[in-house]
Amino acid sequence: MDSQNKYHLQMTIFNCMDRLNPDVFASLLLIRKASLPNGMVGFSDTWNHNRKLTEITPWDIVVQTLDMPEEQYRSVIVHALYLLPLPAFLLKRLSNSVQNKKIETSAIRKIIDLLSYPSVDDDYLSSIYELYLSYTARTGLSATGDFYTPRQIVQLLIRLLYIQEANVYDPCCGSGALLCETARMCKKTTPAHLFGQALTDNDYQICKMNCILRNLYADIGKEPANTLQVDLHSECRFPYVIANVPFNSKNWYDVKDYAKLASDPRWVYGIPPPLQRQLCLVAAYHLSSG
Repeated sequence: MDSQNKYHLQMTIFNCMDRLNPDVFASLLLIRKASLPNGMVGFSDTWNHNRKLTEITPWDIVVQTLDMPEEQYRSVIVHALYLLPLPAFLLKRLSNSVQNKKIETSAIRKIIDLLSYPSVDDDYLSSIYELYLSYTARTGLSATGDFYTPRQIVQLLIRLLYIQEANVYDPCCGSGALLCETARMCKKTTPAHLFGQALTDNDYQICKMNCILRNLYADIGKEPANTLQVDLHSECRFPYVIANVPFNSKNWYDVKDYAKLASDPRWVYGIPPPLQRQLCLVAAYHLSSG
């Protein structure tokens, strides 16, 4: 897709964004992604192979909903979702949103029509999702502002660190923007080895979706957890640790947590006050000696 057409499509979809639930929009992007010729990189090779043997893709099923009434197209989109090799927790979240969240029929039909353009590719899908995260952060349509880092800030951090290999850890990865952009900027020199930790279920799931849309895998643990309280990568050391620290967050532990924190090797020199989120100390703990 050339840049002019890409921009036109992005702006047209942009005008529909505020009329569509974030999970419903993500569902459409993931279904479209799975239906591209290269399938979903990083997932089951058998699934990708079997999909190529069938004439009808999951997106073809979604396109059939354009002329259906609302009570029918919801179930069809959910059916298409369950054809994808997604983690169970993501399928549950997305399908619940498609079934229960308010959907403006004209908006979803317009977006399905636009995403059906033959020129839509991986780069387009990932960039439009990033645009969506940025948009919801600015407009306050969701809690995205708590964990979305604009691309310009991400690129600045990567250049300041002069990252030469995508073996990176983000202790507060949120939407995964820093990890994904690091992989993109370093992809010509080395494969991406991405690690992180997300605070909430929402952060965790959005980071997973972001990585899937970019053909990336990031080890962000089996579940979300407060990095300052629970270290999901306690045995790992990394040449680069990058983070946009949530400075506005406070009260990171209660008195009842003190005994558990006292045995954490990261706080061997003392536990910081609960009003100070000392993520810089966590970062230093995970840096490799080299």
